[in-house]
Amino acid sequence: TSIESLNSDNGVIILNPYGLMEIKKNKSINITAYYIMADEETIWNRLRSRGDSAEEARRRLNADDIDFKNIDNYIDYAVANIDKSPDEIAKIIDLLYKVERG
Repeated sequence: TSIESLNSDNGVIILNPYGLMEIKKNKSINITAYYIMADEETIWNRLRSRGDSAEEARRRLNADDIDFKNIDNYIDYAVANIDKSPDEIAKIIDLLYKVERG
């Protein structure tokens, strides 16, 4: 992804926390960051239902605890994703985007 495309007003990019932190360092890039959060039980159930072993699911949860520890310092909005479909989450983010942009 080029810096020019990140400055457009209609793009979406999905990043891990480290990628977001790096982009936020560049003050010439004007982005709005949405964090789609889920509680540990929801994540555990999703990992297990997709076939991850209990050991792998625990490893992922532990890694996420570290990776997402200070995410609130880098995001503009947090959207809870517990019992919502991807379409419902997209509609919430679209609404937040439209409200912010006026």
